[in-house]
Amino acid sequence: MYVQQETETLLLQLAAIPAPSGQEDQRVAFIKAWLEHIGCESVCIDDAKNVVYTYHPELPGPVDLFCAHTDVVFGDMTPLPMAMSGDTLTGPGCGDDTASLVLMLLALKELRESGIVPQRPMVFAANSCEEGLGNLKGSRHLVATYQGRLHSFTSFDAHWGQVVDTAVGSERYLITCRTAGGHSYRDYGAKNAIVDMATLISLLSGQTTPDDFTTCNVGTIAGGTTVNSIPSECTITYEYRATSKESLAVMRRQLENLVAECAERGLRFTVEPIGCRPTGKLENAHQQQLVALAERVIRHNGGYPVRCVGSNDCNVPLSVGIPSVCLGIYEGAGSHTRQETVKLSSLKAGFKATLEYLKQIAQGALDW
Repeated sequence: MYVQQETETLLLQLAAIPAPSGQEDQRVAFIKAWLEHIGCESVCIDDAKNVVYTYHPELPGPVDLFCAHTDVVFGDMTPLPMAMSGDTLTGPGCGDDTASLVLMLLALKELRESGIVPQRPMVFAANSCEEGLGNLKGSRHLVATYQGRLHSFTSFDAHWGQVVDTAVGSERYLITCRTAGGHSYRDYGAKNAIVDMATLISLLSGQTTPDDFTTCNVGTIAGGTTVNSIPSECTITYEYRATSKESLAVMRRQLENLVAECAERGLRFTVEPIGCRPTGKLENAHQQQLVALAERVIRHNGGYPVRCVGSNDCNVPLSVGIPSVCLGIYEGAGSHTRQETVKLSSLKAGFKATLEYLKQIAQGALDW
């Protein structure tokens, strides 16, 4: 049974706990304690800081895995500020992915209380490092842990009605330019690392992508010391994204070619990979059945399912052929901003859809 006060209380508690990627320890401890409080046994924290609980681990065969990530994009290590006004909760990370995580936890609680014995073990994970340069560490560890045993993989991590079934891959780099630098007056005319980097940025920004589903971005830039010094070093972070391995390969070659073109002009750069998310899309009958189930529970609870492409924890299982879907279960706006919002009245439909989804899988809706 859905209880609005219980949901809002848990959301406020969890959302306030800081959880930068790789530093989710406080949330991890809270979630483990909460699961144990509702009677879950053998809750573990794995080497990737995933909180993992298996419902009916004694059952044979493969497992269905369900996850929602604990990390947020904000670096705060003190409590995150939350404000509730009417039907709206506002605060950094309150939705992505905290609201989804809360609904998954409460649906798990209800599933346990229903006494349903699933056809296969059901693994629930509050997973780490989905955001940014977390590089999907939590998801990668889960897929490796259950290698050969994953029947299906579901991530709760999107806005209400979104059904993400195509993984957008990405490759990310730290690019550095180093020069001798010098005094802005005495050494005027010496190579300037920021100016040299600006040349590369212009080339990167002006390149043509292989298709409409491929993008590129210079995300950060840093360098220099004082206004009267010629910078000796400048760094940028750069990424490109695509829905196919072929397009990622094109962008990789273009980056290599542009760096080589700069070298011919006497500009020197080092390029260091700092992150990679695989692409993936399945079109077999098992994947279609899983996606159809996700769409069905959205419709049954008053929503309008929309198939999307995206980058989330499903990238990893999709890339190795495991039926996977990312399901949106709350209404909100402003993801990745400090003014993110969650529509509190939407949580009831999200809870009901999540519980129905879990129950149908438990009772054999995925019959392969």
